Amino acid sequence: MKQIRLKEGLLILYPTMVTINETGNSVSLTGSDVVVNLPGTPISPPTTRISKAATQADLRWIFENGNPLLEEVDVPQPTAVK
Repeated sequence: MKQIRLKEGLLILYPTMVTINETGNSVSLTGSDVVVNLPGTPISPPTTRISKAATQADLRWIFENGNPLLEEVDVPQPTAVK
């Protein structure tokens, strides 16, 4: 089975990597949610931004639209124990 994932080594360099999915929402490429707390300003209150972990469907769309940070790999299927 083919699966899309972030290329090896990039997570170490960029532990909070996010991008935009097909619907224009921010998604995390790290495999888990990314939470960023933004401080308030004189005209806006403090804000928390949450980028949900990208699904395989998100990753497939991002990959097929040319993101060079993703790769397609073969993942072996688990075999049933007899």
